[in-house]
Amino acid sequence: MSRRAGLARARWLQGVDELGQRDDLDVGRQSVALEARIGDEQRDELEVGQRDALDVVSRGASR
Repeated sequence: MSRRAGLARARWLQGVDELGQRDDLDVGRQSVALEARIGDEQRDELEVGQRDALDVVSRGASR
């Protein structure tokens, strides 16, 4: 491989690596957003569960 071809290949590989790093960042951001959304859903479910438990307790106390 000539020096010029070697330099071109090195630049191309660097570009591929930078694209890969950008993709990794995008995937990381997406997974953080997904985890946050799942956390919100779990919190909502927990709140519903707590309300259900309070309803059961208050119904039992009123008997």
